[in-house]
Amino acid sequence: MGDLNAGSSAGEEVPLAYNRGECPCSNVQFILEQRQTTENCTDWVFGVCWSPENFLKKAVLVWHLFKEFSGLLPEAKLACEKLASWSYEDLVNWRCKKLGEWLRLVKSLQAEEVEIKNRMPSARKHILEKKRIALMRHLKGYDDHTLADDIERGFSLVGDRPMSSVLPPKLVPATISEEDLHRHSDKASKALRYMTRSSGDDELDQGLWTKILSEVDEGWMLGPLPWDDLPMGAAVSRRFPLPQSGKVRPIDDLSQGQVNSTVNTYEQATVDGPDVICSYATYLMRCLEERGL
Repeated sequence: MGDLNAGSSAGEEVPLAYNRGECPCSNVQFILEQRQTTENCTDWVFGVCWSPENFLKKAVLVWHLFKEFSGLLPEAKLACEKLASWSYEDLVNWRCKKLGEWLRLVKSLQAEEVEIKNRMPSARKHILEKKRIALMRHLKGYDDHTLADDIERGFSLVGDRPMSSVLPPKLVPATISEEDLHRHSDKASKALRYMTRSSGDDELDQGLWTKILSEVDEGWMLGPLPWDDLPMGAAVSRRFPLPQSGKVRPIDDLSQGQVNSTVNTYEQATVDGPDVICSYATYLMRCLEERGL
């Protein structure tokens, strides 16, 4: 960017003086087609025209944000560096070694795993039967040290959410108490019953019903239950179908029945966006490039 002196005469050639960097074109002069005076000042902005090809050549030489991107976790960066530096044989051997360590640990924890499952109610034990909770408790490298304990105890749909110490803190307090939920549940459930309608797609409705019955068969749910058999104070929530990749995904809406309103949360669940995925790919390619791959 250059500066022009005020008072230049129309038609006068004025050299362009660059404030910083190197001038991409030498001996550039501009001819002013109107008079520039101190009484009538005008701001002039100059640019250099490039062909698309030359512009691209210049653009790739400019500093880019991804070169200093720090959004990747240290573990992800280390994984990229190992993938780029290790041979295929080294990678396979390391994975086999790590899996072998875990399998030996699973075998040594069998008695503890049985004890954990025996402490559970039968419904929870059935759901978590194949989960290696003792193994999860003894594995290192994840900062949520109480996750295995939380899974063993189960998660309540109302009240306080357990803290992971991994997610960013954010307090979202409950707006009603559990007592209020049960006190008003009969009226709320009756209103919800008459508000519930078909999705408008018979195939989706049938797919949802089939999915619900399969969850009953697997022991994940109880039912079907007659409406009049529900106990006093039971909180009812609506379930609706969502088509996803050719399948029907059941979605439980716990907001309408006010179940979600009783929950105190202390952390914010976060999901990485495409910028993190791109930075991961960029960092991996840079690690490969440094090794001539």
